[in-house]
Amino acid sequence: MKKLLAAAIILAMWLIMMPLGSFLLDPGLLILIGLLIVYIARRLLGQQVKEQIFIPLLAAVTLVIFYWGSLSLYFNQPYVDFLHRFAALFPLIGESPSGFNFMLCSGIFNCPYITPQEAPFYVHLAGGFIFATYPLWLYLGIRLGCRLMPHSYS
Repeated sequence: MKKLLAAAIILAMWLIMMPLGSFLLDPGLLILIGLLIVYIARRLLGQQVKEQIFIPLLAAVTLVIFYWGSLSLYFNQPYVDFLHRFAALFPLIGESPSGFNFMLCSGIFNCPYITPQEAPFYVHLAGGFIFATYPLWLYLGIRLGCRLMPHSYS
């Protein structure tokens, strides 16, 4: 029962970390979430879940949520304005005037672009490249978790 409660708490933390994402923060968050997914699958739920299904399922859900949130922020969708405002509540992350600005600078650096229309093409090209690396970061986190937490058949 304790392990189920711990898994539920970690999954809640996983959901809370989602809005913190920006191009500067997402790689680290995706690696951390990959580690958490393996920890939940191997250490907390172990025999209760089939790892070959559970890990890819949580990885897919993670990528869908990250892409939904990040692309929505990148294109300044009004329904996700709360994400960059919520992220500003955490230490080291400053306020940003828009989701696009937050995706580029995380509220840490001064960025001159408020909307995607203001940014030159190379900014969008770099953004597209970074978006394309999201599965890689999550995969690296999962691989690291598998190496750090070998199967325990107790």
